[in-house]
Amino acid sequence: MNEHHEAVAQYLELSLFAASGYPAPLTEDQKAAYQTLPFLMDEAKEAWDRLPVDARPVHYLLGV
Repeated sequence: MNEHHEAVAQYLELSLFAASGYPAPLTEDQKAAYQTLPFLMDEAKEAWDRLPVDARPVHYLLGV
């Protein structure tokens, strides 16, 4: 459960950073963050899949 929670927390933190400053143009760091999000989504999904079915959140990008 902790592994999944950490993966979701990293995804949320990075997605907030990537979207910060909207509607200003994206910085290079924000562009890199957006490019990393699919990897973090996969990590969260894989950790979610390893959880017992009855312990899973409704969606793999939900932390609880």
